[in-house]
Amino acid sequence: MYSLSTYPGNEYIEDRHEIREIMGGDVFCGVFDGHGGWQVAEYASVHLSKNLEIELSNMGHRSEPEEVSKALIRAFERTDRGVIHKVHHAFEIGLGNVAKVGACALTLLIKNQHVFVANAGDCRAVLGKRQLPATVGGARRTTKGATTAKAAVTATATAAAAAGQYVAVALSQDHNAKLPKEALALQQAHPGEPDIVKCKHANACYVKGRLQPTRALGDAYLKYSEFNGRPNRSDSSAGRYIPPPYTPPYITATPEVQVFEGVLDDPTAEFIIVATDGVWDLLTNEEAVRFVGQTIAKGDGMHVSQQLIAHALEARAKDLGMTVEDLRVLPPGKARRSKHDDMTALVIMLQGSAAGVAPESAAANPQDGKVDTSIDPTVPPGE
Repeated sequence: MYSLSTYPGNEYIEDRHEIREIMGGDVFCGVFDGHGGWQVAEYASVHLSKNLEIELSNMGHRSEPEEVSKALIRAFERTDRGVIHKVHHAFEIGLGNVAKVGACALTLLIKNQHVFVANAGDCRAVLGKRQLPATVGGARRTTKGATTAKAAVTATATAAAAAGQYVAVALSQDHNAKLPKEALALQQAHPGEPDIVKCKHANACYVKGRLQPTRALGDAYLKYSEFNGRPNRSDSSAGRYIPPPYTPPYITATPEVQVFEGVLDDPTAEFIIVATDGVWDLLTNEEAVRFVGQTIAKGDGMHVSQQLIAHALEARAKDLGMTVEDLRVLPPGKARRSKHDDMTALVIMLQGSAAGVAPESAAANPQDGKVDTSIDPTVPPGE
């Protein structure tokens, strides 16, 4: 069983998602956080799982975790090539803005009793575990290229205390220029470029002053020199221009893949939250897990994602010194986007339902507790 909700910050929501069973009954979930437009997120939501099916089919009967991880990587890269191919034709006829549209992507694949998490960008997956009286652990993790090892995933005492009865275990790592490890990697790859990371403040740093994520689909101008715009042009059709020194690629669509064993057999592992950064900008992992765990414990799993977004909005309103009602009535677009981003939250309940995910709620609007059918995030605006 899963619960899914979306909530717009932009006039046209740029988040997308996909949840489906793929070949062999494996469960595939993905959230895609567009920037510069909805188009790349839309393309990924349609094509990434299909590309994964192609890559898995090419493996034949092989199903080792390392091989599945490689298939996920190839599926992301195949999807990105598809985006770039389409961008190239549009760019050639003067539609330069298409080269600056991109999307962060996080997918979760449940296959052979393993949980595979592939992430490119700053969407995030977090496991919610019920806290045990003694130590908390259970899941074993394998990263790309690593040998499967019994590395128990544990939480610190501080995190456990903060989460109350639940412990948050991160299943993915963010790729954002504000993180020291990401900034350092860029500086080492592009020496002699003092503008490789430019920060407005500690929580807003940009690759070449243009983009916060360091991994994403699309964003062609940060990957290939032929998509760099022209200088001194007031015509936006020329695309976005980065002055010298310019030595792309600066970002990559190659995801970081982590493989978790034992999650589905762990009775303390109750749910996984997969969400775009609009949610994580407003809530910590521990806050989100505690809220979701307590909501499910009350018997309201069907609407838990809707309530999680409402909880995030309440936190944002408090930070702004506003009432949540005043925040909610702001129209999508500039007024609302200045307060918060688009939000997509998917909560996957694991106990008794890991092998067959069944839909429970979608496109929920936390303003009124009803399903919002006014925004279908799978349909481009105007259709």
